Amino acid sequence: METRSENSKPWSISKRFFTLLSIYFAFLMVDFTSSDELFPHFVYVFPFPDLIRLTEPYGESTPMGLAWTFVGYSSGYNLFTGGAEVLAGILLFYKRTTLFGSLVAMTVMANVVAMNFAYDIPVKIFSLNLLIMAAWIAWYDKDRLINFFFLNNVADPSVITYPYHTKWKKIVQLSLKSIAILFALYSTLYSDLNMAKEYGDAAPKAPLYGIYDVKTFNLKGELLAPLTTDSTRWKRMIIGYPGYARITKMTDSNVWMKLKVDTNAKTLKFTSTKDSTNQYILAYKKLGKDQLIVKGLVGKDAISIQFKQFDHTQLNLVKTGFHWINEYPNNR
Repeated sequence: METRSENSKPWSISKRFFTLLSIYFAFLMVDFTSSDELFPHFVYVFPFPDLIRLTEPYGESTPMGLAWTFVGYSSGYNLFTGGAEVLAGILLFYKRTTLFGSLVAMTVMANVVAMNFAYDIPVKIFSLNLLIMAAWIAWYDKDRLINFFFLNNVADPSVITYPYHTKWKKIVQLSLKSIAILFALYSTLYSDLNMAKEYGDAAPKAPLYGIYDVKTFNLKGELLAPLTTDSTRWKRMIIGYPGYARITKMTDSNVWMKLKVDTNAKTLKFTSTKDSTNQYILAYKKLGKDQLIVKGLVGKDAISIQFKQFDHTQLNLVKTGFHWINEYPNNR
């Protein structure tokens, strides 16, 4: 229980530094949920693996890409990890819960640091610094922690002191703290909601969004056979990101093109990402739900391509949902 004599003790430099560090770290933990390269994003969850990721072999992905796919698959996991970071930040704002908040932060950041180092993800040093800061804050109560966890002794309650003792000063301090916490939460939620609308699963899909496999490819009136050595014939076109398309040739080489879809004129304008002067406009026509025909001139050569849209919702990663009980391990 606090006494007047305890509250009357002047704050030492170390005590002031500890308090400032705790508050600074609390802001970082809340803001970290909208700036980390892996975990975080309390509202804006990492988007579900895109069409490019769903169709490329495991071996073609980088370690970070593999981790990004793992995290992005589950919105629940995103909310859990991001929510834990926000919880740690809120707990660190209050003296009575600072120790608990630092322990939660250590747990969360240990996982983040392990992922960043194990999967070659950026911000390794920054996340490691946050882990060290959380450990340092917890170390302030090292004697109580050692007694509780290792020596089976009674952990004495910590002495909580406050810099202000008059009523109006306490009210001002509490008001400023509340405003700071609300601002931190608001800025994080606002940023994440905007990111979700622009980059998340709720973001607008590109016109003609989908995976299109080439069925027939006519160049200058000649039907090209699907030979794996042909570097001219297209094999697949993926329209995933708004404004872009990825074209895969029969040799499995990929070419990124800027794409402008005019749904009124029914045209596709392709522009090379490397040479803006290399562009061509093709007319398109949809037949049924999964047929697409594209015709026009590429330079001086007439081209006609018939596509069949691949139903990516039938991929195991997309269609396999949650099961309370699994009769057999679905490990494929």
